Amino acid sequence: MRILINHLTRMRPGRICVAGVTTNGAHIRPVLDGEQLGRDLLSSEGGPFSLGQVVDLGKTRSRQSVPEVEDVVFRPEEVKPEKMLSSAEFGDVMKQFAKSSLVEIFGKDLIPHRRTAAVSEGEGSVSLGVLRPEGARFSSGTPQDGGVRLTVEDTDLGDLTLPVTDLRLWKPDHRTPARRAVEGIRSALEGCLVAVGLSRPFRPPGHSVPRHWLQVNNLFPVGDPLWARA
Repeated sequence: MRILINHLTRMRPGRICVAGVTTNGAHIRPVLDGEQLGRDLLSSEGGPFSLGQVVDLGKTRSRQSVPEVEDVVFRPEEVKPEKMLSSAEFGDVMKQFAKSSLVEIFGKDLIPHRRTAAVSEGEGSVSLGVLRPEGARFSSGTPQDGGVRLTVEDTDLGDLTLPVTDLRLWKPDHRTPARRAVEGIRSALEGCLVAVGLSRPFRPPGHSVPRHWLQVNNLFPVGDPLWARA
């Protein structure tokens, strides 16, 4: 199975999440049984995964559950990097698959909650997509998200302020924001595309039930979508 990597995000320290698209625009998230992917799978650390990289995952096994229908179990030793797209080539592919609204991506199960949005546990149809927002700007965040949040203007849901998990905006400890990177693209957000995803279900303080929360997985400025490749 061949995919173009277009989601590369931080998880807990030392762990990452990766996803990509097939030639028909379907998202695929390679996962392991029982554990998260390690940083050793990044191209920068000798592994096969980098934004803009086309990889052959080898033999995979579907592990679908709603809304994470993209999950496939793979064997890291079978992954073969095949081609690195240029930033312009990557941007052209993302433009083909980008949607103009969050509801178009996630469906009507995505409901606003206090300036963010979520899907109830066990609902929804997909958990990954690429958005063409009407506008995007960095916003003040909380200590929990390191202050890295993005306000996106959405056709259906209005302005939402979302945590950003783009690995390029975090230092290798996954706890400290890479402030220089944040400031470096702040002025390049006009017209940018945004890789978006739903988290695994969890219950934040003050909420009664777990939900799949919307987040910004990666930012793709028009001029250089693959800025500072991770």
